[in-house]
Amino acid sequence: MAYLKEVCRHHGLLDKIRLNSELISAVFDEQMGLWQLLTLEGHTFSTRHLIAASGPLNRPWFPAIAGIDLFRGQQFHSSQWDSTFNAEKKE
Repeated sequence: MAYLKEVCRHHGLLDKIRLNSELISAVFDEQMGLWQLLTLEGHTFSTRHLIAASGPLNRPWFPAIAGIDLFRGQQFHSSQWDSTFNAEKKE
């Protein structure tokens, strides 16, 4: 957390973001072009940008997709990225 706070301080973002808050509602208002947010603590916010950094990608999970066993391409989770993977390589 100290690293994130330092990066935010360095870039002048501390007054523009909210860390360690549990978001319970995020609704995009198309007419206003803003996200309407509600936290567990009852705080409400309107913002143009929403970055959900909840960290779930650190626990790899693969959905049950019918026919996945027939897929011949390379498969891996983004949290276990294969740096040798070449998306442009033709098999």
